[in-house]
Amino acid sequence: MDNLWVIFALISAVQAYTFDDPGPFETLSECAYSIVVNHELMSEFIAREYYLDVDVEVPFYCVQKKDLDEYLRRRAYKLEQDQI
Repeated sequence: MDNLWVIFALISAVQAYTFDDPGPFETLSECAYSIVVNHELMSEFIAREYYLDVDVEVPFYCVQKKDLDEYLRRRAYKLEQDQI
């Protein structure tokens, strides 16, 4: 359980979003597959939540949850988390 993977969307230089659903995943392969399968829904969700043009391409990454949590703790950032 220490090596869970989550989907991380980089919205702008100062905005990001971590998906709780779908996810977290036990393997990188599961995470990457989920991005492929859910890309359109996740993109629409991000566009609605952040008032983006639907043509804006938001990159999605698979990151290890423990590494992301550690990085955010050190940087004192807090990501918004929600479900699609």
